[in-house]
Amino acid sequence: KGIFSRWFGKDKKATDAAETAEQTSVAMAEPAQAPSAPEAASSAVSDYETGNAYSFGDGVSKDNTEAFKWFLKSAQQGYAPAQYKVGSSYAYGDGVEKNPVEATSWYRQAAQQGYTLAQRNLAMMYLSGTGIKQDKALALAWYSILADKGNIMDIRRRDMLENELNESERERARDLKENIQSNIHPGSE
Repeated sequence: KGIFSRWFGKDKKATDAAETAEQTSVAMAEPAQAPSAPEAASSAVSDYETGNAYSFGDGVSKDNTEAFKWFLKSAQQGYAPAQYKVGSSYAYGDGVEKNPVEATSWYRQAAQQGYTLAQRNLAMMYLSGTGIKQDKALALAWYSILADKGNIMDIRRRDMLENELNESERERARDLKENIQSNIHPGSE
């Protein structure tokens, strides 16, 4: 059994990923009513799990390009973990051509849903200027949000960055943090 099968009992799901892909393509060819919100969420999670099966070779041949397709399908449905995976795929060129601008965009979507890993990667991208214009105050705002969750490394990153900035930059970071927090809409953590 694969790792996901052992951990989560997804034996049938992982071994039938190719069949699921075929069923999905058939279902998409037939006109249908829009799914209800719970059905859409279930579909996004299912698509994400299929992506993981391909990503890890769990019950199917490992195929990062196929994994990316499933992650993207799930991400387009608003599923934060999949948005993070799409961002990571673009950041590292995993199954798709490396594109830090696209990575930033997908990380931001997941981060705005409160997805911690995406928030951390977005902060790092603002700090380094990778895929986006460097903005240390905005990086500090994101690290401050993360530090509020209690992770010691995020607290250290926040404190180190805070010491690098002048008072007006720290004030801007506080304002940005407040604005960001008011616009975070927790989704799928």
